Amino acid sequence: MSTDWKRFFKFLGTQVDEEASEAPTFSPGDFLAKGLQFVRLSDGSDVAPIESVLESLPVEHLIDIDESLRSYYGTPFRDWPANAMAVIASSKMTSSMRQSLLFLAASHSNGRIREQVLELLPQFPGRLTLAASLIRCADWVPIVRDVAQKASVQLLDLCAGEDVAAIWPLAIRLKVRERLDREWFSSCVEGWMLRSESSQWLLSQFSAKNTKVRAWAYEKSLEANLSIGINLLDSAISDPNPRIALHALRYSAHRCDEGRAQSLAKRGLDAAHPIIRRESLRVLAALDASLPRETIHRMLRDKASGVRSLASFLLRERFSEQAIDYWRSVVDSDVQRPTMGALTSLVDKAEAEDVPRFKRWLDHPRGLVHTLCIRGIVKVDGQFSDAEFLRIVSTPSERLQRELAAIVRRGAIPLDLHRLMATLSADTATSHTRESLRGLLRELSHWDRLAMVLGVHPNGQVELLWFVTVLGDWLADSNCYAPLGPARRSSLLAVLEKRRDEIDDIAYSQIEQAILRH
Repeated sequence: MSTDWKRFFKFLGTQVDEEASEAPTFSPGDFLAKGLQFVRLSDGSDVAPIESVLESLPVEHLIDIDESLRSYYGTPFRDWPANAMAVIASSKMTSSMRQSLLFLAASHSNGRIREQVLELLPQFPGRLTLAASLIRCADWVPIVRDVAQKASVQLLDLCAGEDVAAIWPLAIRLKVRERLDREWFSSCVEGWMLRSESSQWLLSQFSAKNTKVRAWAYEKSLEANLSIGINLLDSAISDPNPRIALHALRYSAHRCDEGRAQSLAKRGLDAAHPIIRRESLRVLAALDASLPRETIHRMLRDKASGVRSLASFLLRERFSEQAIDYWRSVVDSDVQRPTMGALTSLVDKAEAEDVPRFKRWLDHPRGLVHTLCIRGIVKVDGQFSDAEFLRIVSTPSERLQRELAAIVRRGAIPLDLHRLMATLSADTATSHTRESLRGLLRELSHWDRLAMVLGVHPNGQVELLWFVTVLGDWLADSNCYAPLGPARRSSLLAVLEKRRDEIDDIAYSQIEQAILRH
């Protein structure tokens, strides 16, 4: 049997032509849409020109975009035509569109294509191409990493300084990548920012919103002993992030003379974060054997307990004085409002003689002051008069009412029928007073609560309405598990029987059944 080779090759040529005619064409817009289909803008919206989506994201999130492209099995790269890179490089389009396309192409699942993209990037310097080359410096293919390093070095010199400064949060995040060549990164990438020609852009990193960027700028600048027109230590100690300020303190302790270290620690006493104030006090105490009493007194009034605790130790160690005596003098001398640090510490160390000091501030409008004073009085088993209890219950502070409820639950402040009626019937009782009493009744045990409610004899329409309300509250909770002995059961039934004519028949029957079934 002979083979018609001419016919066979003619058929094969037809197939090749058909396949060539069906080869996918590269559409920049479609490719960009596919690559960004899983991306949401930083404000949570989806509306933005497609070519500006990547530029609108926080630059450090570009690493997440790269990872998402790989985690979805390279969805945008499934129909990647051979002429794609030529189209991206030569077609007429906006700079934003080209930058975005090159960034996405640099995440291609094929290492050879990633290499081709990286070789092309230096021709189009910009924020996104520099970000793409830096990300690929941690690529899993060694050859791609080498090409990415060369492209990054070129782009650092070709890009505008503000673009390099803008991608610095991404560069800092890349430092922890396992495959990144740290020696190269330190020399070429960090070295670019730390060189004298880049001082303008390094200076901008000290005011960056990203805390890690500011920390890097301070640490590297101090380490390299750079002179960039600002006092690095004084600026660092005032930074709101405690990591940065702590680094400045430790640096001064080991690298500066004693006078400079003391000067910096004194500035740290005014820092926003309590850890810095505490550590600054600790440094001062270590450097200055004659630390002034006034400095310790000042820190004894600090809002943070850790600072006050250290100051208390120093006062006892250096001057053989007890901090509680100073706190008492501060609270006694306060006129319009108490010093919160002194009051808080006095509450923690309260003694019976401090009860009048606490009661002095029971009328203060701030709920936290009320709460602390009540806590201090209860701590030393102090007692409250009915008038004081009325003032506390009538105070519209959620913090205070939560504290009062917890204290009543523990039994530290007694709530008996006499106090309940005195508070309920007081001329100064308000709707808030009655609502607070309603809440406090729930803190009593199930049967004590019923006995107290049944003991209430309302005077007037307002008290009657309150009585009906709290009785309904108890009925709503009547199915809870609450063991009841025979003697208490008989007592409650007797009290209920006395109130038969004052209670609705249905409510009476429900209460009676609740008592009998326990």
